[in-house]
Amino acid sequence: MIREYHPPHIYQDETIYFITARTKDRVNIFNTQEKCSLFFDIFERSLKKFDFEAIGWVLNTNHYHILVKISDGNMLGRFVQNLHSNLARVINKLDRSEGRQVWYQYWDRCVRSERDLYTRLNYIHHNPVKHGLALRIDDYKWSSYKDYLVNKGEEWLRDCFEKFPIIDFTLEEED
Repeated sequence: MIREYHPPHIYQDETIYFITARTKDRVNIFNTQEKCSLFFDIFERSLKKFDFEAIGWVLNTNHYHILVKISDGNMLGRFVQNLHSNLARVINKLDRSEGRQVWYQYWDRCVRSERDLYTRLNYIHHNPVKHGLALRIDDYKWSSYKDYLVNKGEEWLRDCFEKFPIIDFTLEEED
C-alpha cells in the first residue's frame, strides 16, 4: 500500500505565502486562452472574497504558482478550496467533464525574508521558460511579469534577478 504524503500547513496572519498546485495526473487542462482567462477571473474573485493581495503569479498548462499576502492565516485553506472548486466546476462544464477531479493537491510555504520573496517572484516569472512555454519571460501572457515591467520597470526587474537569483523550488511531485 502506497501512502500519499500530505505536507502540514502552517497558518500565520499577515504573511506572504508561496502556493503551488498542480492538476491531477498533470493533465494540461489550461491549454486554451479561454481557460486561462477563466482561471484569472476566478483567481481575482477569490482574492477579493478573502481580502488577499496577489504579489506574483504564473499559470502553466498543468500547474500554477502564486505569491499572496493574507490577512487571516486560517483562511488560506479556504481560499485554495474556493479557488479550486470554482475553477473545477467551470472548467469541467466547459469540457463537458462534470465530476472530474481537476486538482491533485497544493503546497504552501511562508515567505520568510525579502530574499525569499524576491527569489520566489523571480522563479514565478521564469517558470514559463523553464517549462518550455515561452522562449523569453516577457513573451508569456499568463504571469505577473508584465505588470512588474509596467509598474517597476525593466531596470528594477533586471536588478531583482541579479540580486536574488533563481533557486529551483520544484517539488518532486511537480516534475
